[in-house]
Amino acid sequence: MTRTKLIKSEVIQLFKTTKETLRYYEQMGILKPEVSDNNYRYYDFEDLQKLREIFLLRNLDLSLEEIKQLDDGLVNKDDYIELLKSNHKTLQEKIQYFQDIQGNVEQLIEVLEKKDKTFSYHFREKKERHYHVLDPIETEEMDSPKAFFDSYKTLIKNNNYSERTLQMIYPYDLLGSGKKINAKVCMELPNNFKELTKKSQDLIIFPAGTYLSIFYPFRDGGFDMLPPLKTEIEKVFKEKTIIRKGTIVLEKEHLELSLFLDKDTTIFELQIHIERE
Repeated sequence: MTRTKLIKSEVIQLFKTTKETLRYYEQMGILKPEVSDNNYRYYDFEDLQKLREIFLLRNLDLSLEEIKQLDDGLVNKDDYIELLKSNHKTLQEKIQYFQDIQGNVEQLIEVLEKKDKTFSYHFREKKERHYHVLDPIETEEMDSPKAFFDSYKTLIKNNNYSERTLQMIYPYDLLGSGKKINAKVCMELPNNFKELTKKSQDLIIFPAGTYLSIFYPFRDGGFDMLPPLKTEIEKVFKEKTIIRKGTIVLEKEHLELSLFLDKDTTIFELQIHIERE
């Protein structure tokens, strides 16, 4: 007799999944293949459609418990729509996150491969971002991970904070000084930033728009390399016919991207708000 249904190994190949995953879905009761007398699982079109549904919802970050409730008919249409909206927003944030990582890796490759080039630049589109300027006491807390966690634990425990690299903000013209820059240390805020910011001067807003992202390796204490970098940035402005908007720049330290650099050297990123002529 010709077999018309798929066995587990074929489903695994089709969906690029694992036997443990299929077994767990079955144990939860959200996947119900036919079980033969010799304990083989057979999957028909309905089972495959159910798997497509499960994987889609998992990619939207729905928990298996939420998927089980949907499967059991315990969620009405309105609640389902709100669930999709909430998780669609999470998906958009993930896409943006991975797009940022993609851009970071591309620029890092350029810096590492082109030994005659001391920096890499890309144009990036950014949404409006809000930064809380840390006062001196808060800045001291950055020296202790535990003190930092205790200071912002309410924000963290309410899922309103995700670990972010501390960033620096300073006037663009200071790049040409050749001296240590007295930058404002800041932290990017979640959407409900108002609960953290006490005074308007604590808040700096970077508007949505196009930003020139510049990656460069910075040697500890090597502030003399910043004026030549500023000269190169000005050349990019001229060659690409772009205009700098505003007077300040945002700078990030990318310790996570500094593998294979000298121990005293770190990848830094400048973000400059620009517009094309």
